[in-house]
Amino acid sequence: VRQYVPADLRQALGYMGQTAGLIDDTLMRNICLGQGELDREHFAAMMRLTGIADFAARHPQGYGMSIGPRGEKLSGGERQSVALARVLLGNPKVLLLDEPTSSMDTMLEMRLVRNMVELVGNRTLIVATHRAPVLQLVDRIIWLDAGRIVADGAKADVLRQMSGAAA
Repeated sequence: VRQYVPADLRQALGYMGQTAGLIDDTLMRNICLGQGELDREHFAAMMRLTGIADFAARHPQGYGMSIGPRGEKLSGGERQSVALARVLLGNPKVLLLDEPTSSMDTMLEMRLVRNMVELVGNRTLIVATHRAPVLQLVDRIIWLDAGRIVADGAKADVLRQMSGAAA
Protein backbone atom coordinates (compact mmCIF):
# COMPACT_ATOMS: atom_id res chain seq x y z
CA VAL A 1 0.00 0.00 0.00
CA ARG A 2 2.88 2.38 0.73
CA GLN A 3 3.96 2.27 -2.90
CA TYR A 4 0.70 3.92 -4.00
CA VAL A 5 -0.02 7.62 -4.01
CA PRO A 6 -2.75 8.25 -1.37
CA ALA A 7 -4.83 10.33 -3.81
CA ASP A 8 -4.79 7.46 -6.31
CA LEU A 9 -5.96 5.02 -3.62
CA ARG A 10 -8.79 7.34 -2.58
CA GLN A 11 -9.93 7.61 -6.20
CA ALA A 12 -9.74 3.85 -6.79
CA LEU A 13 -11.67 2.89 -3.62
CA GLY A 14 -15.34 3.54 -2.96
CA TYR A 15 -16.62 2.82 0.57
CA MET A 16 -20.23 2.75 1.74
CA GLY A 17 -20.65 2.21 5.46
CA GLN A 18 -23.80 1.33 7.37
CA THR A 19 -24.58 4.99 8.07
CA ALA A 20 -25.17 7.36 5.17
CA GLY A 21 -23.52 10.49 6.60
CA LEU A 22 -26.18 12.85 5.26
CA ILE A 23 -26.41 16.57 5.97
CA ASP A 24 -29.37 18.94 6.42
CA ASP A 25 -29.51 20.14 2.82
CA THR A 26 -31.04 19.18 -0.51
CA LEU A 27 -31.08 15.73 -2.02
CA MET A 28 -28.80 16.95 -4.83
CA ARG A 29 -26.20 18.42 -2.49
CA ASN A 30 -26.14 15.20 -0.46
CA ILE A 31 -25.68 13.06 -3.56
CA CYS A 32 -22.90 15.27 -4.91
CA LEU A 33 -21.12 15.75 -1.58
CA GLY A 34 -17.40 15.35 -2.15
CA GLN A 35 -17.75 14.96 -5.92
CA GLY A 36 -15.87 17.03 -8.45
CA GLU A 37 -17.11 17.66 -11.97
CA LEU A 38 -19.93 15.23 -12.83
CA ASP A 39 -20.77 13.73 -16.19
CA ARG A 40 -24.53 14.19 -16.78
CA GLU A 41 -25.01 10.79 -18.41
CA HIS A 42 -23.14 8.96 -15.64
CA PHE A 43 -25.11 10.93 -13.02
CA ALA A 44 -28.46 10.04 -14.64
CA ALA A 45 -27.46 6.37 -14.96
CA MET A 46 -26.46 6.15 -11.28
CA MET A 47 -29.70 7.84 -10.21
CA ARG A 48 -31.71 5.25 -12.16
CA LEU A 49 -29.56 2.38 -10.88
CA THR A 50 -29.99 3.37 -7.22
CA GLY A 51 -33.71 4.21 -7.52
CA ILE A 52 -33.16 7.87 -6.63
CA ALA A 53 -34.54 9.05 -9.99
CA ASP A 54 -37.89 7.48 -9.07
CA PHE A 55 -38.33 8.98 -5.62
CA ALA A 56 -36.97 12.37 -6.74
CA ALA A 57 -39.51 12.39 -9.60
CA ARG A 58 -42.36 11.78 -7.12
CA HIS A 59 -41.42 14.83 -5.02
CA PRO A 60 -42.57 18.31 -6.15
CA GLN A 61 -39.08 19.74 -5.59
CA GLY A 62 -37.29 16.77 -7.14
CA TYR A 63 -33.57 16.81 -6.42
CA GLY A 64 -34.04 20.18 -4.71
CA MET A 65 -36.06 18.66 -1.87
CA SER A 66 -34.77 19.17 1.65
CA ILE A 67 -33.90 15.85 3.27
CA GLY A 68 -33.60 17.15 6.84
CA PRO A 69 -30.90 16.55 9.45
CA ARG A 70 -29.19 13.17 8.84
CA GLY A 71 -31.67 12.58 6.00
CA GLU A 72 -34.59 12.15 8.42
CA LYS A 73 -37.15 13.03 5.72
CA LEU A 74 -36.04 9.99 3.73
CA SER A 75 -36.75 6.34 4.45
CA GLY A 76 -33.87 4.14 5.53
CA GLY A 77 -33.72 2.59 2.06
CA GLU A 78 -33.67 6.01 0.41
CA ARG A 79 -30.81 7.09 2.68
CA GLN A 80 -28.88 3.98 1.64
CA SER A 81 -29.60 4.76 -2.01
CA VAL A 82 -28.10 8.24 -1.58
CA ALA A 83 -25.00 6.83 0.12
CA LEU A 84 -24.54 4.23 -2.62
CA ALA A 85 -25.08 6.79 -5.39
CA ARG A 86 -22.43 9.01 -3.83
CA VAL A 87 -19.94 6.13 -3.94
CA LEU A 88 -20.87 5.04 -7.47
CA LEU A 89 -20.58 8.57 -8.87
CA GLY A 90 -16.87 8.42 -8.11
CA ASN A 91 -16.64 5.43 -10.48
CA PRO A 92 -14.21 3.51 -8.23
CA LYS A 93 -12.42 0.36 -9.35
CA VAL A 94 -12.91 -1.25 -5.93
CA LEU A 95 -16.23 -1.11 -4.05
CA LEU A 96 -16.34 -1.77 -0.30
CA LEU A 97 -19.99 -2.02 0.76
CA ASP A 98 -21.11 -2.70 4.34
CA GLU A 99 -24.73 -3.90 4.45
CA PRO A 100 -25.66 -1.80 1.38
CA THR A 101 -29.32 -2.91 1.26
CA SER A 102 -30.17 -3.63 4.91
CA SER A 103 -32.80 -0.86 5.14
CA MET A 104 -34.22 -1.23 1.62
CA ASP A 105 -37.57 -2.79 0.89
CA THR A 106 -37.48 -6.02 -1.10
CA MET A 107 -38.48 -4.43 -4.41
CA LEU A 108 -35.80 -1.71 -4.27
CA GLU A 109 -33.18 -4.23 -3.18
CA MET A 110 -34.01 -6.65 -6.02
CA ARG A 111 -33.98 -3.83 -8.58
CA LEU A 112 -30.70 -2.45 -7.27
CA VAL A 113 -29.01 -5.86 -7.32
CA ARG A 114 -30.29 -6.56 -10.84
CA ASN A 115 -28.97 -3.18 -12.03
CA MET A 116 -25.62 -3.57 -10.28
CA VAL A 117 -24.74 -6.92 -11.89
CA GLU A 118 -23.49 -5.20 -15.06
CA LEU A 119 -21.88 -2.31 -13.17
CA VAL A 120 -19.88 -4.60 -10.89
CA GLY A 121 -18.70 -6.75 -13.81
CA ASN A 122 -15.19 -5.35 -14.20
CA ARG A 123 -14.68 -4.07 -10.65
CA THR A 124 -13.63 -5.63 -7.40
CA LEU A 125 -16.55 -5.82 -4.95
CA ILE A 126 -16.12 -6.58 -1.27
CA VAL A 127 -19.47 -6.67 0.49
CA ALA A 128 -20.59 -7.50 4.01
CA THR A 129 -24.22 -8.61 3.99
CA HIS A 130 -26.86 -10.70 5.68
CA ARG A 131 -29.16 -10.34 2.65
CA ALA A 132 -29.23 -13.24 0.18
CA PRO A 133 -30.10 -11.18 -2.95
CA VAL A 134 -26.81 -9.26 -2.64
CA LEU A 135 -24.91 -12.52 -3.09
CA GLN A 136 -25.89 -12.43 -6.78
CA LEU A 137 -23.16 -9.80 -7.17
CA VAL A 138 -20.27 -11.93 -5.93
CA ASP A 139 -18.20 -14.86 -7.20
CA ARG A 140 -16.64 -15.84 -3.88
CA ILE A 141 -18.10 -15.96 -0.37
CA ILE A 142 -16.28 -15.87 2.94
CA TRP A 143 -18.84 -16.95 5.55
CA LEU A 144 -18.15 -15.72 9.07
CA ASP A 145 -19.78 -16.89 12.29
CA ALA A 146 -18.84 -15.26 15.60
CA GLY A 147 -15.79 -13.70 13.93
CA ARG A 148 -14.44 -17.00 12.61
CA ILE A 149 -14.29 -18.15 9.00
CA VAL A 150 -16.72 -21.06 8.59
CA ALA A 151 -16.36 -21.38 4.82
CA ASP A 152 -14.42 -19.71 2.02
CA GLY A 153 -14.80 -20.53 -1.63
CA ALA A 154 -16.79 -20.29 -4.82
CA LYS A 155 -20.30 -18.93 -4.34
CA ALA A 156 -22.07 -22.17 -5.33
CA ASP A 157 -19.92 -24.28 -3.00
CA VAL A 158 -20.37 -22.01 0.02
CA LEU A 159 -24.12 -21.64 -0.60
CA ARG A 160 -24.40 -25.45 -0.57
CA GLN A 161 -22.55 -25.52 2.75
CA MET A 162 -24.79 -22.79 4.12
CA SER A 163 -27.99 -24.58 3.10
CA GLY A 164 -26.70 -27.79 4.68
CA ALA A 165 -25.91 -25.95 7.91
CA ALA A 166 -29.39 -24.41 7.99
CA ALA A 167 -31.11 -27.80 7.65
